[in-house]
Amino acid sequence: MKGKKVKARAKLSGKKVVIKGRARPTGEVRRVNDEFDDAGLWFTVTGTHRLLDPQAAFVWGKRATKLVCDPAFRFNLTVTRSVIEG
Repeated sequence: MKGKKVKARAKLSGKKVVIKGRARPTGEVRRVNDEFDDAGLWFTVTGTHRLLDPQAAFVWGKRATKLVCDPAFRFNLTVTRSVIEG
């Protein structure tokens, strides 16, 4: 997703598949803050979570259909890790 535009490409049975459309931000921005340890490392996660109202289509060869993506959301996160000493 870049800005409000959604676009992805792949191959399915040798034919190009395209997913394209728009995803408009909706609702309020929620703050994300989390800290946890895993395998001797300490992780700190901060950022935002926002719901989206997507309008996208799946195109394969000459076939196309509207996609339903509910709930759709976007995270904007920063993750830092450090070694736990002790």
